[in-house]
Amino acid sequence: MNVEFRNLERSDGASGGVIFDEAAALLEAIQVLRRDRVPFMAEVVGENGNKLTIGIAEDIGCVQHAASDGTPPYLMAVESTKNRPSEMSFLVGGTPTPVEPRYLISAHAVDSVVSEFCTTGARSRSVNWTELGP
Repeated sequence: MNVEFRNLERSDGASGGVIFDEAAALLEAIQVLRRDRVPFMAEVVGENGNKLTIGIAEDIGCVQHAASDGTPPYLMAVESTKNRPSEMSFLVGGTPTPVEPRYLISAHAVDSVVSEFCTTGARSRSVNWTELGP
């Protein structure tokens, strides 16, 4: 499935949307972005009407799965890990945006979720999902 990668870090509206047709190429790009950067958010938008909003940092991140049109449900990936910071923020539009620690997952888990989404278009079964409340 083709997906569009959009960098949400910048405040000037330049999302840097790039189309990827292979999960491996997108994961390689994400690996490059993880190096020597302040943590930031990005979107991976599928042609199937769903998207992932991902937090990208060196060894940790977060993933939200939702419809591309913004309608609920909004599902957050969760995993049981003891090695997560007590607080973490990702740049969105130039503004540090905090993410609750329970939604922080390993970079490896982020990659697994992104890979499965790109390959199948489905929500990954490699992590658990919890619905964000109103």
